[in-house]
Amino acid sequence: NFNAILNQKCTIVNEKYTFLNKLTVLYTAETKWSTNYKDGHSSITDPQAFLVIFKKIDNKWKVIYLVDSNVEKNVPGESAKGLNQVELLKKFIGNWEIPSGKDTYEYVTIKSLQEGNGLSIYAKWTTNGKMFLEGTGFWAYDAEINKIDISIATSMGDVIHDQGVFTSPNMMEYVNVNNAPAYKGISKSMLEFISPDELKGTTLKDNKPEIVTWKRIK
Repeated sequence: NFNAILNQKCTIVNEKYTFLNKLTVLYTAETKWSTNYKDGHSSITDPQAFLVIFKKIDNKWKVIYLVDSNVEKNVPGESAKGLNQVELLKKFIGNWEIPSGKDTYEYVTIKSLQEGNGLSIYAKWTTNGKMFLEGTGFWAYDAEINKIDISIATSMGDVIHDQGVFTSPNMMEYVNVNNAPAYKGISKSMLEFISPDELKGTTLKDNKPEIVTWKRIK
């Protein structure tokens, strides 16, 4: 998915053109790639081998055959290197109030799981003091993919699955990965600690920021 890529760098290790005849060329190459994604993680592809056959047809060179083989692995994102994702995630532990409209609030309770390797989440939405929606889930760092997994299921039957990463000690960025209807038009979300007791939540919807404030309930 090219839309998920922030930037990418290719290094050509070696390449070779072989003219099989005047109309056919065989191209082979060994390359390596580094890719940074918008959700904060990065990957290294090394090696990646290409084999391409070009043929001159109607006085134009066209690709008639292409195959590539590669080995890709996730690595810490450039912006996330040196950050302890597990420890930073613990900053969310507590009770939070989030105004989301006239007389409408979201209340979120976040607790540490046993051994401190993840968080359990309970959320409820109220209007005029009456609950109309609730949800439960978990947040946890997955070292295999170097991402924070953010999952919640609601009482309306919706399942929301996000993945993200801390890109600074006070900023977690995440994206939806299961095409949840609630995230239609949303390209990216961010939670920024303004202070230990206040968060700025920013959602980019149709390329326009929507901002809410989280306040810790003591």
